[in-house]
Amino acid sequence: MNYAEYVQHDATSLAALVRAREVSAGELLDVAIARSAQVNPQLNAIVLDHQDEARQAIRDGLPDGVLKGVPFLIKDLFIELQGTVTTNGCAFLRDHVSPADSTIAARYRQAGLVMFGKTHSPELGGGPTTESRLYGVTRNPWNLSV
Repeated sequence: MNYAEYVQHDATSLAALVRAREVSAGELLDVAIARSAQVNPQLNAIVLDHQDEARQAIRDGLPDGVLKGVPFLIKDLFIELQGTVTTNGCAFLRDHVSPADSTIAARYRQAGLVMFGKTHSPELGGGPTTESRLYGVTRNPWNLSV
């Protein structure tokens, strides 16, 4: 699958393709990672990379949830993934490794989502724009000057 085909689907239809074995979770992840690599340098939206964990989750076998195999980014804001750094956009928490999944992360996993990174957040979620001391500014994809 290429990016042009990928964007013709929503999450539920991507999962349906995985269930029908028309595409694999690994192929979807590859498309999502490639697109992220193209746009993230200008946007600074993805700040924590969990591609290795995502690939391991696929190798281990994904739960047969409604969103099985769908690549997904989570906000680095109070969503804990066991064994990964969760900063909440705060420099003070730059080394905080989550001891367990938060409830929402566990439910995402049960749904079969493949979480491959975390997106930038304002420090502790305290602002309407994303400009943290830890990761810098996230740009608007529709207007990179703001």
